[in-house]
Amino acid sequence: MNMTNMLRSCGKTIWAQPMKKAGNQNRKILGFSLHNEETIMEVIASWNRLCQVPGFSARIQNIAKRELLRDLIIPAQGKTFMAKVYMNKDLGRSLLSMCHFGEAERNGSTLAYLANQSIHVTRPLCLLREYHNGLVTKSVLFLEKLPETAIDYKVYLPGTLPNKPERFRTTFFAQAGQAIGQVHKAGVYTEDTDQNLMVEEKEQKCIFHLLDFDNFYPWRIPTLNRTIHAIAHAVDTGKQAQYTCNARETEAFVKAYLTVRDKPEWHSPIMAALKNDRQHIFTNPTCPLEGQ
Repeated sequence: MNMTNMLRSCGKTIWAQPMKKAGNQNRKILGFSLHNEETIMEVIASWNRLCQVPGFSARIQNIAKRELLRDLIIPAQGKTFMAKVYMNKDLGRSLLSMCHFGEAERNGSTLAYLANQSIHVTRPLCLLREYHNGLVTKSVLFLEKLPETAIDYKVYLPGTLPNKPERFRTTFFAQAGQAIGQVHKAGVYTEDTDQNLMVEEKEQKCIFHLLDFDNFYPWRIPTLNRTIHAIAHAVDTGKQAQYTCNARETEAFVKAYLTVRDKPEWHSPIMAALKNDRQHIFTNPTCPLEGQ
């Protein structure tokens, strides 16, 4: 089964009915296999009530393209969920959203696919689609909220990691390499993985949660060149997060990543590319590699 078909298999239409509004409108729910239908319908009922509030309805209509409603928490069946809204205000986006490669379904299906492989991601609940005259005008992806203790990777690096001992930092980057390696081993690659990564400290180790795959396309596989891009941005966050790994931390990341990918032959070209493009990593005297 190819990647596209695997992603399609992660969701199924579980409910569809006309909307009680003027015009040719209806809604459909695409459910994912990670939660039961009772949870889905409870969240949808809460969403329906919110949409009757004029101020909330206006806020949704003002979304230009897509937005994660970070301040909106929807409780259901002992869990909490959040919503990401995708607006299709032009014909092109409406048509694209009707196929599997529309952003909302692609994101939800990819998250479900990775969750089914025990990779830490925001677990998707369902996708609510609204149609008008046969075209998708709005999609809402409901996601299980991450623990409150999870911190943005690029906030954690400069704010928390420098205060940790050397052994913790080295282990941290090995665990990060394993996490990203698992995603790439599953055949999923995006250019902004480091921007959608959350860190949760738990029982003396770190868990890395992946948030969003709007920019994933099934035909964009994690080749060597793309792997180099991903690793470079993970170990050298530059001005945005003001943290650059030293040589030992970088080596720990690369080795752990390649162990998961089972590609030891990539070690030399990856390190050569990093030394060529990110020389400052290897001139950091704080913690040089043994033997250098």
